[in-house]
Amino acid sequence: MKKLFLLLSFLSMVSMGIAQEQHLTFKGVPIDGTMRECTAALIKAGLNVDSRENGMTFLTGEVAGYKGCIVGVVSAQDCDLVCSIGVLFPNRDQWTELENDYRQLKSMLTKKYGKPTRENEGFAVFVGNNINGMVMDAIREGQCEYYACYSTGLGDIELQIIEGMQPNTGLVRLTYFDKASVDKAQNSAMDDL
Repeated sequence: MKKLFLLLSFLSMVSMGIAQEQHLTFKGVPIDGTMRECTAALIKAGLNVDSRENGMTFLTGEVAGYKGCIVGVVSAQDCDLVCSIGVLFPNRDQWTELENDYRQLKSMLTKKYGKPTRENEGFAVFVGNNINGMVMDAIREGQCEYYACYSTGLGDIELQIIEGMQPNTGLVRLTYFDKASVDKAQNSAMDDL
């Protein structure tokens, strides 16, 4: 009888574990919960709070070996549920450094999540022989189309080169969208209808 009870208890715990939602993680932290909970976990993972505004918390610190990254934690507008996390890697004013950052991060993501489901690495305009000047102009004008997207059962991850936060710079942005949290936020919004 005791063995039967232990077996039933074990099966109950296993079924409860299976029923729990799975989430994408960033720095080992599930992209889930309230802004306060998620931010506290990211602080424990080594990031520092920089500022808070409009449903976002900005942190700074090291990500994937890159120092000085800005991490944005985003919650759904109508509920305090974290749905996505974005990382801005350091600004670069040289194309070779920027492309190297992108390729190194893409390589790491591909090892972890498999081949990208969508990708493009080019420019919508001719960049000519003056590679750095023309490329940085193309980035500033939104003509750079370097991105890799990874779809997992837990959500989507996007890596891309975008305009930097300083004049004539670019940077790599990495964004995680947690499927379970996004679905939960959308269901909460639909309850209003």
